[in-house]
Amino acid sequence: MFSRFAFDESMIILIAAALIPPFYLLYRVYRLDRIEKEPLGLLVLLFFFGVVSTIPAIFIEMGLGNLLIRIFDNIRLTDFTVNLYYIIDNLICVALVEEGLKFLFIRLGTWRNKDFNYRFDGIVYAAVVSLGFAAAENVLYVTSNGFSNAVVRAVTAIPGHCIFGIYMGTYYGWAKMYDKRGLTDRRNFELFKALAVPTLLHGIYDYSLTINSDFAFYAFFAYVIILDIMALNHIRRSAAQDEDITYGSDTSVSIRPAQGSQQIGSLADLKDTLDHSRSKENDPFSRK
Repeated sequence: MFSRFAFDESMIILIAAALIPPFYLLYRVYRLDRIEKEPLGLLVLLFFFGVVSTIPAIFIEMGLGNLLIRIFDNIRLTDFTVNLYYIIDNLICVALVEEGLKFLFIRLGTWRNKDFNYRFDGIVYAAVVSLGFAAAENVLYVTSNGFSNAVVRAVTAIPGHCIFGIYMGTYYGWAKMYDKRGLTDRRNFELFKALAVPTLLHGIYDYSLTINSDFAFYAFFAYVIILDIMALNHIRRSAAQDEDITYGSDTSVSIRPAQGSQQIGSLADLKDTLDHSRSKENDPFSRK
């Protein structure tokens, strides 16, 4: 019994194969945070939160999955109902549970943290939690299914979790900025997107894996490639356009009255308006 879990050479190789991809992506995201690096202690805590979040995820997914099976046992099976089952299972029982737990742990660990002072910080926090989740999940899959599973997941599931975290962190960062500026409605909408967008992306990812057809197989890899390209461009743009969540971009030209002149009361309002306009332009999901 105990020999199955013995840390022999092959097991060490499998664990290394499972952990190298998420840690490599962590390093890449960390490098992109150019203005002000986040404290190492906070990042370690968030990674631990991501690992821990896999535990409730397992039990909640099992409970919801069993409930869904019992519900559909009483429904006449057709092509429509079978697809409906897969959609609910992947979107609600898996994607919403996993992304919801990540979101919860990000909020608990960072929302009131004084180091959360730049918009890109949200992406860093969400990516770290997501990759903590991915690392723990990957160890379980790879040690059970072998090295070939590690290779496949290194280019699919691991980048997938990171991408979901990137989009979650994008809107989480906007939400924090709007919260600091007292824009409650915008904050709430960005928090909603911080959960809804990665859940939808995750749900589509999982659903495409459950459909047994050649078209779904090729569609899945096309979806992964498109997500990879979009996320890479998005995170680079977000890093380049990073800004202080209270005062706006560090690279913006400040507006100051001439020395000795009387400051006009609407100057602060003008700056807030400019910051708000710039924020809306940088939001990839804002209406044009």
